[in-house]
Amino acid sequence: MYKINRNKIRYVLSNWINESLRPDTIVTATLKQRIRTNNGMWINGSEDIYSHVYAQFIHRLSRELAPKAWKRCKKKKLVPNAASLEGNGRGHKISERPGRTLAFIKAIQPNEKQVNWHLHMSFRCPAHMTQDDFQAKVRSVWMQSPWAMPIFEIEPREADWVGYSLKTGPEALLAETLSF
Repeated sequence: MYKINRNKIRYVLSNWINESLRPDTIVTATLKQRIRTNNGMWINGSEDIYSHVYAQFIHRLSRELAPKAWKRCKKKKLVPNAASLEGNGRGHKISERPGRTLAFIKAIQPNEKQVNWHLHMSFRCPAHMTQDDFQAKVRSVWMQSPWAMPIFEIEPREADWVGYSLKTGPEALLAETLSF
C-alpha cells in the first residue's frame, strides 16, 4: 500500500498557490467561536459555517473593489485569494470559566492544543489600489461579518505564508473561493 506524504503534498500545493496567486498581502483573522441569534439562541461555529462566512466575505470584498465590473459581468470575478481554516474552537471556552486553572484544563484535555478558529488569508493587491487602501478595504469588509472578531492582523507578505497556512494539511485549504 502506498503511503501519502502529507508534507510533500503541502509543499507542492504551497508552490502552486504561490506561483499562481503571487500573494503580496497576508491576513490572520480570528473568528467568533459562537454567536447569539436575534431570538437568543446560540450557534456554534463549524468548518462548514466558517467556509460559508469566508465565501460571503470574498464576494463582498470583490464587489467593493470593482463595483462596476461586478454589476456588468454575469460571471463574477473574485479578488485573487487563497485561505485556510485552522483551529478547534477550544481556545477560550473552558479557560474562561470561573475557577478553571490551566492545570484543570490540561487534566480534561491532556494532549489537545487549544486554538480558536481563525483564517489565514493571502491576497494579491489589485493594480489600481495602493497597499494601504487595499488593507483598509479588507479590514472594513471583514468587520461587517457577524462572525468577525477584532483580532485581525494584516501586513505585506514577507515569507512563505501559504506554506505556513497549510501546516495542518491540505484539507485546511478553502478551495471553494480559491481564485487567481
